[in-house]
Amino acid sequence: MLKREKAPYLFVAIVGLLTWSLNNIIENAKMSPLIEYDFRYKEDKAGQLKLTNLSSSSRLENLTFNLCSTDKAKSNENTFSKARIEAIEPAYLLQSKIAGNSISGRCFDFTIDELQPSSKFLVHYEFNSSEGEILKLKSSGSQTVRIIESNLLTLAIRNQLSINIFLFASTLIILFLYFLLLLLKPKRK
Repeated sequence: MLKREKAPYLFVAIVGLLTWSLNNIIENAKMSPLIEYDFRYKEDKAGQLKLTNLSSSSRLENLTFNLCSTDKAKSNENTFSKARIEAIEPAYLLQSKIAGNSISGRCFDFTIDELQPSSKFLVHYEFNSSEGEILKLKSSGSQTVRIIESNLLTLAIRNQLSINIFLFASTLIILFLYFLLLLLKPKRK
């Protein structure tokens, strides 16, 4: 039977198993080509698409992205205008302007020549949209790339070290408080 004195060891084993599982999931995700995207909108119909290469070792080259509006009623209208790409330091960019002929109707295409690990790019555009309209992002190129919207997994990948430090410090503090409680508790005779 489990005694109260053994509870901290069980706690440490459970936290260790959860930490190992989390790190295993994160490392497996970082080994494959993985791009995170996040849409941001401003009041004046200006939008931004942030792309981040979350892979730890995958350099991605010549990726063509296609950003489309799902509003089929506007198929003949130009939904996008004034599109440009901005590299966030330390990334660099060989192509900083999107050709005018790549914007057509509800879609526009842009190419990023090279995405180094952890590099980030912002795509700025003006968006003539109706309320509640959804944008879809696709990619094509010589490499297979997983593109996922910002979520809990991408948050964990970006903050892996902080999560591990927090779990380690929390475990030590809880164990310290438990043993302090055991020392201060009067012994029964």
